[in-house]
Amino acid sequence: MRTKTFSLILMTAALLCTGTGCNTVGADSDTVTVWLNQLRVTMELSERAVAPGDELTVTIRLHNRSNQPLQLVTAKPVIAGYYVKQDDDIIPFEGTLLMLPGLIGNFEIGGSETLTFTHPITARLQQTDPETGEPVPAQAGWYTLLAVPTIISINGEPGHLPELAQTFRVR
Repeated sequence: MRTKTFSLILMTAALLCTGTGCNTVGADSDTVTVWLNQLRVTMELSERAVAPGDELTVTIRLHNRSNQPLQLVTAKPVIAGYYVKQDDDIIPFEGTLLMLPGLIGNFEIGGSETLTFTHPITARLQQTDPETGEPVPAQAGWYTLLAVPTIISINGEPGHLPELAQTFRVR
């Protein structure tokens, strides 16, 4: 049986995988939500079923549920980027890290304020024939897009958000 190599090109956002065994929060609904103290973080995909080359828009919202400002500290950009898995396999991709100026290090979210990040991603999911090196149509199936948050403390209290996972289907 031939093995196939997968590649995924994320045109405006990408991330190196930080390892395996990370905590992941996910859902099969349209929006994934996690809470960390008074911070609510949601991730939403514009489409749940795409053809290779279709554009997906990922929307991340950070909402301060209290009426007091929250001081956040991050090690990298607040959402460092994304990677894709199918079953337990990470799908290799090429792309560039989307930097969010002003949201690296320390920043504040005002009371009851929401910060929204919208990342358009063109998912060029393709397989490569190992014998010829030529691209072949992408394999249909379910994939998981994982967003990797890097928040390490809120108001001086240690806190770590899990990866946010959202499933989508390639037809």
